[in-house]
Amino acid sequence: MKERVTFVEGKKIKKIVEVFEDEKQVEALKARATLIMLKNRLEDLMREQSIVKNI
Repeated sequence: MKERVTFVEGKKIKKIVEVFEDEKQVEALKARATLIMLKNRLEDLMREQSIVKNI
């Protein structure tokens, strides 16, 4: 972990950021996040469809 300090409107704000050595690791995390988002959306749509069928 690495501490990064940023300034917002003159106020000092500390942020903790994880440093990735490997660009492939970052891409894998982005891809995994996208897949999880798509899976959740698909589950929502399937749930909505089953509700409509039951009406």
